[in-house]
Amino acid sequence: MVRIDEIESDVFCLSIFSTEAGFQYNVFLVRDEEPLLHHTGPKSLFPQFSQAVASLIDLKQLRGCRIPL
Repeated sequence: MVRIDEIESDVFCLSIFSTEAGFQYNVFLVRDEEPLLHHTGPKSLFPQFSQAVASLIDLKQLRGCRIPL
């Protein structure tokens, strides 16, 4: 389950705790005319994160994404 926290107006921290790794992965989203998604976790978590991000913005707004949406 992805936790979504708005840490500043239109700036979000999305978090997943991996029990396997014993580690929390964070993704940051800046919601703007040209949104920024900073994802540094493993690719295997992207589907969960992208579903959570889709609840905040239209994923088609993300430019330069190398993973098919």
